[in-house]
Amino acid sequence: MKVTMIISEYDPFHSGHRYLTGQAASQTGEPVVSLMSGCFLQRGLPSILDKYDRAEAAVLCGCAAVFELPVYYATSSARDFAEGAVRLAGKTGVVDHLAFGVESADLSLLQEIARILADEPEVFQETLRQSFKDGHSYPAAREKALLLFFPGREEQVSRLLRQPNHILALEYLRAIYLFAPEIRPLPVLRSDHGYHSHLPKENVLSASGIRELLSEGMDISSFVPECLHDYYQKKTFLLHPEERLAGTLNYLLLRMQSGFLDPSVSDFSESLLQRVKKLRLPLSYEALIDALKEKNETRTRICRALIHLLLNIREDVMVRLRQSGASYLNLLALSRSSSGELKELLANANVNIINKKADFRPEGLMKALWETDCFASMLYAMLRNETAVPEETRKVRIVD
Repeated sequence: MKVTMIISEYDPFHSGHRYLTGQAASQTGEPVVSLMSGCFLQRGLPSILDKYDRAEAAVLCGCAAVFELPVYYATSSARDFAEGAVRLAGKTGVVDHLAFGVESADLSLLQEIARILADEPEVFQETLRQSFKDGHSYPAAREKALLLFFPGREEQVSRLLRQPNHILALEYLRAIYLFAPEIRPLPVLRSDHGYHSHLPKENVLSASGIRELLSEGMDISSFVPECLHDYYQKKTFLLHPEERLAGTLNYLLLRMQSGFLDPSVSDFSESLLQRVKKLRLPLSYEALIDALKEKNETRTRICRALIHLLLNIREDVMVRLRQSGASYLNLLALSRSSSGELKELLANANVNIINKKADFRPEGLMKALWETDCFASMLYAMLRNETAVPEETRKVRIVD
């Protein structure tokens, strides 16, 4: 027996996530496990709930188990995020399907585009380079380069590339093509209004929309599974985390300006370093983003660079990870009903499954990765004004 995997953030877990889990289980007949980002996310900000709470919510709603995606991947660009997760899934040897949401049912076209992104023909690379010189952002440059390969289908491909879920879907398919061809993609269709069509339109809201409601003190019960209503009522959400990051970021940027901090941080280009040197500190979080962002960069890229500075996500470690990939899975939550069957299955996986954290003794690259995961977990607790508990002492949530 094998499992179906969903790569996720669950910030927070909502009705759409439950639908995807249910569809994956019913279409494959396999247990569904999730590889979930920890306490810091791809958009360059902390999650609104601790990773163990988010993992428990997912298990309450149908996942058999939830594992943590190492923070080096979780806070990276879509390519590194997807590639790291898919390679890790492939290394286990027990993942049969990868399920993900899409706005288009045309899997063959998505795979065709993904292969071009993987192979990067010379004309594709040259068009990208020229677009960057012309001041275009990566998404715009990539679209221009890809359209060269689809004469007569430009409008269809352009529309597909601009739909938000396809950004990650294409990167998943690219990574499967390059690193894990044994994994079968399972796209689950979303409705054209950006959510799952099984829900009434008045109950449709994205994770970002739910976070906005929470920040305004509004009720979110219409947009999350009923089994989580009481669960979320008992939780304290981390809202407006930018305000809590600003002071520390100003301190680190000042050290960088003064030459007291090694600038070898992932996503910190030479151009960005030069902009850092021109900052007149201190600045609010939003002012920092505005001052550092250039025309051909996305806001999210700057946010990621700053979170990499905060977590000391190093470029040299990232380069080595791109060559070999991670080889452990930190187990966060597990369904009691499937624990026996799943534990036996995972015992045969080809990666370290971290169940008893204190017993995990990685070496070399994996040691650097694990130490950063542990540091991120403790830092997150401090951002929540909670006592920082070492990851090595935390226990897997067993959910009834």
